[in-house]
Amino acid sequence: MELMVSEYPLKIVNIVELFLILITIYGCFLLWPNQRFRGLCLVLGLEALLMMFNFSEETGLFNQAYLITPVFSLCTGPVFYLFVRHLTYASHQWQWRQTGHFVPAITAIPFTVYSQWVLAAGSLSVLLYAFFSYRLLTRYNMAAQSLISNDNVTRLGWLKGFMVVFGVLILQDIFRVNLQPWLDFYVLNTWYLFHQAAVLITFGVLIHLAIHQRELFDSLDTYDNLVATRAASVDKQLNQDLFKQIDHLVRDKQLFRQPRLSLSDISAATGLGIKEVSAAINEGGSMNFSEYINRMRVNYFINHVKPDTAILHLAFEAGFNSKSSFNALFKTYIRQTPTEYVKSLSLKSVG
Repeated sequence: MELMVSEYPLKIVNIVELFLILITIYGCFLLWPNQRFRGLCLVLGLEALLMMFNFSEETGLFNQAYLITPVFSLCTGPVFYLFVRHLTYASHQWQWRQTGHFVPAITAIPFTVYSQWVLAAGSLSVLLYAFFSYRLLTRYNMAAQSLISNDNVTRLGWLKGFMVVFGVLILQDIFRVNLQPWLDFYVLNTWYLFHQAAVLITFGVLIHLAIHQRELFDSLDTYDNLVATRAASVDKQLNQDLFKQIDHLVRDKQLFRQPRLSLSDISAATGLGIKEVSAAINEGGSMNFSEYINRMRVNYFINHVKPDTAILHLAFEAGFNSKSSFNALFKTYIRQTPTEYVKSLSLKSVG
């Protein structure tokens, strides 16, 4: 069935295409101000362009040097991947390097005379990007399950559902375009009509959700932060466990009494890397290496000092290598000089 618009034959499927063009452009206009919806706008913009070229090629509205529509099969995968990525990375900013995803599509324009080959390449591209999109969403979901409420995790279901619907539409369209040389013209046109009608409904629902149920989108917290938070939590627990082992070894062998003890010495004694030792002390012990060792030296002095003890001799025995550093550190930690502390012990013993 077809109508006439000027000298151009207009079929029912072309009416559907016009509706798709209008609804996707309108959706872009409404959603673009919201940073989170820029990825969705990219999907809608691609669909609008595809429908414009489809409409032009099917009605003969414009004379084109090249057949353009097959090239869009190389754009579908990257656009959908960027859409998913932009949702899961809440603070994600567009970068020029992302245009590299579309280089194959631009390169393919002069070769659209071999449309079936271009469509076949586009099909492989869609499958590859679908895998990356699914992996990204799965990893996000795994992180979310351990870090956010079950209610928010459940809200991710709508996006998975959309991915399934969108994936089915893409897969059946892959079959359609690759079977074009062998299928009856009427079958192809009917198939294409139902496909475009399904796409129109799908994008209409998606735009409706974005406008009227923004909480579905806003509940998707930043994937970067989720993963970083979980990694930090795991690292903190690991460092706490490592610190306990290091602390036990340092105390048991009294390594702190070595005057010029260094991280490399602890590393050699434990079999851990220097960075691991440093992280364990800083994260697990909540202090730096110097503070950790000097506090143990001061505590050793306090535990062994007596009113008649030679102060400097015991300080060197504890691991200090100079009188000035010992006096300064002791006063920092104990709020008294070593002499004052020893005198207080004498007073206590007399009392």
